[in-house]
Amino acid sequence: PVFKGTPSLKVLREAGVRSVQSTPMISRSGELLGVITTQRSVPHSPNEQDFRLMDLLVRQAADLIERAAAEEKLRSSEKKYRQLFDSMSEGFLLVEPILAGSGLPLSCRLLDANQAISVLTSRKSEDFMGEDIRDVLPNLESCWIDTFARVARTGSPERIELYVADLNGWFHINAYSPEPGKAALIFANVTKRKQAEEALRKSERRLGSFFESDMVGTIFWTMDGGITDANDRFLRMIGYSREDVV
Repeated sequence: PVFKGTPSLKVLREAGVRSVQSTPMISRSGELLGVITTQRSVPHSPNEQDFRLMDLLVRQAADLIERAAAEEKLRSSEKKYRQLFDSMSEGFLLVEPILAGSGLPLSCRLLDANQAISVLTSRKSEDFMGEDIRDVLPNLESCWIDTFARVARTGSPERIELYVADLNGWFHINAYSPEPGKAALIFANVTKRKQAEEALRKSERRLGSFFESDMVGTIFWTMDGGITDANDRFLRMIGYSREDVV
């Protein structure tokens, strides 16, 4: 009755098909995935055993299709994550503490890294997998290792900013634990900022020394002419106290 009056009936007869059994494939979430059809060259009415066997095969096929779709979705998601991961301007490291028998942190094992690490070390990120961080940065201070191990153990995020001699620069690191026993490190090179801050401090010290010297009278004022400060030399020159002019 299903094929009666349709072009399919003629095609089936010409192919020698005399009976057809179709069973829908339904996912465990209720989604229709497709239909499995068996065809015979002789008339046949399926019995209970035929139905049970076909239901079993269809259930297995639906599970395989659903699993394959989930795996493909996961691969696609991982690919997008990896592209985002490697395009980050900040460096990323995933580490696992290496502990002594007493539980004290000795070092860290590198589990993953993005492409930004290559810019800092002139080595491919793939080269770091499984390495001891002290083999890559032999002069790394113990306070870094202690921080990473503490974050991995407690799960509490921390920030640290220190000089790394092996990379000849200052780095700011945000450390957090994505899972127990591991620490993820997002780091940025802040050497230029540190150099600018140090240059500003030196400039301020030079200005302060000049201001406090007794060689030249110095005065600071606002755009509207109000005096904000003056050194002793200037005050003696005009014969006023600091309280009188500021």
